[in-house]
Amino acid sequence: MMRRTWCLFLILFISSNLFGQKINPIDRRGYKPQDVYALTIGINKYSGTLNPLNLCVADSQQLIKKLVSDNRETDERLESKSGARINQYNIKDVKYHMLNDEKATIDNIRAAFKKVISEASSDDYFVFMFSGYSLESQDNQTYIVPYLEDIEFTYEYENGSFKYTEFDKSKVMSLVELAKLMEQIPCKNQLIISEAGNGNSFGQNLITELFESNPLIAEGSERNRIILTTKEMGIEGGRCNGERMQNGFMMSYILENGNILDAFFDFNAYEFWLTRSEMLCPYRSRKYIASYQERLYRQLLLNNYKRQNSRGSKGNKVQVETKVDDKISETYAFILATDSYNEVQNSWENLKNPINDANVIETILRERYHVKTTKVYNKNKNEVLKAFLQFKQQLGENDQLLFFVAGHGYYSEAFSDGYLVMKDSNSLEDDITLDSYLSMAKLNRILDGVKCKQVFSIFDVCYGASFELNNADLPIENYSKTKFDNGLDAFIQEKNKNYSRIVLASGQYEVFDYWKDSEDHSPFASKLIKALKSEKQFLSPGRVFSYLLGNATTPILKQFGKHEARGDFLLKVK
Repeated sequence: MMRRTWCLFLILFISSNLFGQKINPIDRRGYKPQDVYALTIGINKYSGTLNPLNLCVADSQQLIKKLVSDNRETDERLESKSGARINQYNIKDVKYHMLNDEKATIDNIRAAFKKVISEASSDDYFVFMFSGYSLESQDNQTYIVPYLEDIEFTYEYENGSFKYTEFDKSKVMSLVELAKLMEQIPCKNQLIISEAGNGNSFGQNLITELFESNPLIAEGSERNRIILTTKEMGIEGGRCNGERMQNGFMMSYILENGNILDAFFDFNAYEFWLTRSEMLCPYRSRKYIASYQERLYRQLLLNNYKRQNSRGSKGNKVQVETKVDDKISETYAFILATDSYNEVQNSWENLKNPINDANVIETILRERYHVKTTKVYNKNKNEVLKAFLQFKQQLGENDQLLFFVAGHGYYSEAFSDGYLVMKDSNSLEDDITLDSYLSMAKLNRILDGVKCKQVFSIFDVCYGASFELNNADLPIENYSKTKFDNGLDAFIQEKNKNYSRIVLASGQYEVFDYWKDSEDHSPFASKLIKALKSEKQFLSPGRVFSYLLGNATTPILKQFGKHEARGDFLLKVK
């Protein structure tokens, strides 16, 4: 009895001294106003094989309530239930989709994702929370279970966990589909919360699907994705200090601590407060919360990749980035074209004009505008990514990048994403997850993440407009009435101080490889070539677009990523 008393006294002493300390607040006032997008799903009303749950809807409701209350405009000093400071951020609005019980159908979940995809920007925040059942198949694939009526599952108990053997996969959402939808969300800061898992295997599957695993894509990525889940089977709730909990264990810890957005700026401090709550109200005297950061995962991935590629032939070595920001600014072009596709698949026919178009455009850029060009033709997906990784090592902050691509494009309604078809892309029937294709969402992140302040991307592929789904069309500025009082060079220099991320796509849907009036070029490329040849002083996206008005495929001009309002891409004729 005496030993227990002294142990309790020691815990209380440590709690009052160590855990009572405040973490220094994070001041984000003055930053550009941002929105928080949240999608929370809570399902109690399961039936059939799955027993009803009790606290999932409360988890969904209370998380939204906390996000709204913590990020409202106020001059008050706010503290959480645990005494942690609730930091104030420059949040314009919390826009949420709360899908509980009957509203949490798989169609509604998909529709909510697509709504966020269409509205959010890269500077906004995204929080996803699922509270309900998940299940694992015998092939170790994980699915989250939406609201269903009387669906039956057959399962077996293997190695301490349930493996589901027979169920209708069309009525549940795989982590693969979840990852494809989340890939389209442009927000750099993303948080995933779920106690629905079955321990470590659930966390491992979340990492596998939600963290970028291709080092050629991860390199240079600015995405800050965080996963909060559990180390073992998720628990609905229990008792803490004699009181029955009204939420799951992890959700209770989240609700009683500081602003959730703290996790993006000082994750160690945020995790400290969650751990404090765990120690004061432990579940089975074990660590319950498992947390994963994509930044750390990405660093390990890249370190391992560079170490592997440093062995053997020097030709395969990934170059170490050198300091290039002090050199004279240059304009670089990466020109990607594919007109020949592997015969092992039959979804994509060879094309006539992509390389014809690319060669003419490359020559004009090099000879008339003195652009330093790199051509990549008819290469496999990883060969393209390796070529771009090597290419971008030479880019500095004051340089410009023009990215041009021609070939086949595809749009997946199921994954709400567009894709570039590579030389080695498999047939649509054989590659249902489209892993052998290059996702437009991933390419968007790659191009936004380069060091250059100005990036102009041109897509002459079917569904090229899917590169950027959420921004409105960019106002056309062709400078036809602009008087350059201090000269053109001074005007361009002033414009180059701002970030620009601009995309020009040949069309929103299918586009032509050639046209009755243009057998040697696509109708888009024909007018693009005319623009490149005709301008006397300088080129801009707006000027190019003016040549394309009336094109049969209805081109679009948009901004993406970290584009600034005053940004543009001006290329002077030499």
